[in-house]
Amino acid sequence: MATDNVVVPKTDAPALDQVTAVAPTRIRHVVLWLTVAAYMITYIDRVVISAAVPSIQEEFGFSIVTMGWIVTPGAFISTMMKLNFFPSV
Repeated sequence: MATDNVVVPKTDAPALDQVTAVAPTRIRHVVLWLTVAAYMITYIDRVVISAAVPSIQEEFGFSIVTMGWIVTPGAFISTMMKLNFFPSV
């Protein structure tokens, strides 16, 4: 078995055992908990709005179609944000 054809590129990068490890920061926990809080808020928001729909419909005299037009954009935007279609939001 010939290993003469193996080409090893020469770089100035340090070897893996020479790289100093950086301790992980606490920011990852903050980001995680903020993400969890955002998902909880949107979930509670959807539950509250869906529970309030009959009261809103009765108070303002909206039809089922009108309530659909009112509720659907919020649900659509929420879904798009969760699927990361709006990364800057």
